[in-house]
Amino acid sequence: MDGSSTRHRPDCANSSEGTMKTFDQQDSLPRLPVAELKDTCDKFLDWMKPLLNEDEWEETVFAVENFTRKDGDGEKLQQALLKWSGREDVSNWLEPFWHSHYLNDRSPIVINSNIFFMLMDKVSGNSMNQVERAADIIDGALRFQEIIVEESLPCDLEKDCPLCMSQFTRIFSTARVPEMEKDRLRTPCCCEDPTPSKADNIIIIRQGHIFTLKVMDEYGYVKSQGLIMRTLEKILSSELCPLPDEECVGALTSMNRDKWAEAREKIIEYDSVNSSLLREIENALFVVCLDDFVPSSRSEGSKAMLHGDARNRWYDKSIEFIVCRDGTSAINYEHTSIDGSSVVNLTGFIYDHKSLEDHYNERSRETLDYKELKFVLSPEIKATINEACIDFDAFAKDTSVRVLDFVHFGKDRIKTFNLSPDGFVQMGFQLASYKLRGQPCTTYEPVATRRFLHGRTEAMRPVTMESIEFTRKMMDPVSSDEEKADALRAAVQRHVARMKECKGGRGVDRHLLGLKNMYYLFGEGLGILRLPSIFKSSGYSKLCHNTLSTSTSGHAGLSLCGFGPVVNDGFGVRYLTKPDQLNINLSSRAWMEEKLDKFASYLEESYLEMSALMERVK
Repeated sequence: MDGSSTRHRPDCANSSEGTMKTFDQQDSLPRLPVAELKDTCDKFLDWMKPLLNEDEWEETVFAVENFTRKDGDGEKLQQALLKWSGREDVSNWLEPFWHSHYLNDRSPIVINSNIFFMLMDKVSGNSMNQVERAADIIDGALRFQEIIVEESLPCDLEKDCPLCMSQFTRIFSTARVPEMEKDRLRTPCCCEDPTPSKADNIIIIRQGHIFTLKVMDEYGYVKSQGLIMRTLEKILSSELCPLPDEECVGALTSMNRDKWAEAREKIIEYDSVNSSLLREIENALFVVCLDDFVPSSRSEGSKAMLHGDARNRWYDKSIEFIVCRDGTSAINYEHTSIDGSSVVNLTGFIYDHKSLEDHYNERSRETLDYKELKFVLSPEIKATINEACIDFDAFAKDTSVRVLDFVHFGKDRIKTFNLSPDGFVQMGFQLASYKLRGQPCTTYEPVATRRFLHGRTEAMRPVTMESIEFTRKMMDPVSSDEEKADALRAAVQRHVARMKECKGGRGVDRHLLGLKNMYYLFGEGLGILRLPSIFKSSGYSKLCHNTLSTSTSGHAGLSLCGFGPVVNDGFGVRYLTKPDQLNINLSSRAWMEEKLDKFASYLEESYLEMSALMERVK
């Protein structure tokens, strides 16, 4: 869960003398703890037992016992991790491994890694048109960037506990740059250079054409929304023909990362102007994609925002706004350095913000400075871009999406049952999955750990012995309503308890990831010559195969969120739990489409059954 319970500190809304600034609490935040080895390994067995058969269970128990024996590999790696955690140059022991988890992955980031946040309409009834919507979003994003630079963004809180705000330095002017074997994260702020971004431009992409638009004056002040609107109108009204596939450089960002890295080097080597154009894009504050597409359904809108058309995208940017011809809009964000709990601050701000101008002077002809970025491309590079377009089209076709807007009730009714809304929603996932598969499957739910310095997430595992008992009771025609309700309450209570452990940095996945990285970094020096068997066990393999990958966040300014499936035989599930409804985005590979439809149907059915049950036993 990406911080759905966070709120803003009310007493730091500006940066005047004596008022708390955005990053004032950073030095007081605790460091992410390293859990006891035995506690994590015991918990690992407890968490995996419901998912393993007898042979898998015995093999995993043996591997854990071998790992945790006195003076064994586990103790050596644990001591190395404790030493690593105490280093002065390591703010958070997980952080470098978490970045590497993304940057080492050679898969295309579109669908596999990037996440979309679809924005709520600001105008009821008739929505803004494309230009109005895009200008409003740009103005809101620039004002948000302003308060980050001024350090007047309110500090996020969780039950009066300040949360780490470091991610906000990486929302703007950040890009993932492809390199062979491991990508590089280009950010405006780092330990060596903590100063804010000096970028004063944004990127507009229209029919494959890439424009740079200067949105700040020489003093760093944001240009007016009216000027931005007129400039967008000029770009949209210009007689642009869609670029041929072979010239749509943005499509390269949809490729395998090594192929993109190789192509990028060839682009730079071919003509010196190309290097400056890439820097212009990668250093820009953010990207805005103006699409001609008009989604005819929520599911079509989801696909447009999840991947859209690579010819009109630059997936490497941390923040990429997409605005369709009818004003439907979203953020598609690169996940390496930011999580949903931070991005939702931006979406809420855009939704709430009002332009500083009272009106738009239609008679004025003044526009902002902008220019098209025209790459000089060799025949070889053009062939590679063509290949990227073909591969992307096939990958997009192989991705299925369904949107379930469950409008019967939301968290307000769930609370009347004295149940955690998130626990209730997750148990609905378990019941629907059981109806579909006839057995539990590995389920993933990230939990924000931003109460710690540079905290990101811990992996919460909703499948428990209690959740399995609940699904069995619900499917058992002999069980009474009281038995079913008791089973639901017990499953949700266990869910909440496990959630609390993860928020405190006492989960399983991240600690095991840290120990595994200690082996890769220092194993030979510790006398550990081969990867410990715990990391090759059936239990660990199943832990890492997230058949049901789920996530949520706050819903400020949001209509829908989504991401792709993380395994070929699974579902990607992103959900918003609103007071009166649940908005759920479901994704899978195309060959799983029939099962995806059944899962969506079972999900709606399950929530109605669960609600009716709890109403009957009130």
